[in-house]
Amino acid sequence: QRRVHGHSCGWACVGISGEKTHPVLRRNRVVASADNGIIILNKGKGIIEENDISGYTLQGIEIREESNPIIRRNYIHDGKDSGIYINTKGRGTIEGNEIYNNDFNGIAIKFEGQPKKVRGNKIHHNKQRGIYISSDSTVELELDSNDVHGNGAGDTN
Repeated sequence: QRRVHGHSCGWACVGISGEKTHPVLRRNRVVASADNGIIILNKGKGIIEENDISGYTLQGIEIREESNPIIRRNYIHDGKDSGIYINTKGRGTIEGNEIYNNDFNGIAIKFEGQPKKVRGNKIHHNKQRGIYISSDSTVELELDSNDVHGNGAGDTN
């Protein structure tokens, strides 16, 4: 396990791509990305755990293109967009994170996003919704034991 300290990254500070990728990112600080803090795409996997992700221009973590990571016990905060954005058949398990102070949603599931579990997260003080699920997402989603409160446009849609 390596410690990645990303400061002022030009693109995503961390990119995970391809179905054979399965890294563990643990206890890192990812700060000030001009794009995503972390992006998982093209069937990528991996465990993203106990990181502090902040100051991103797009999403703290974006999951797309049939990727299926485990996102666990992270602090995802103070970004210009959503904390976690799941789209284009992105999957994953989102558990035990604290997601707060983002300019859009805490968690956004759009454009056929398909996460399996969102559980045990604290999602608060985001400017839009705590959890947003668009009608074009085809999800069979387990939402369980999330503490969602104090979000600007409401806690869920």
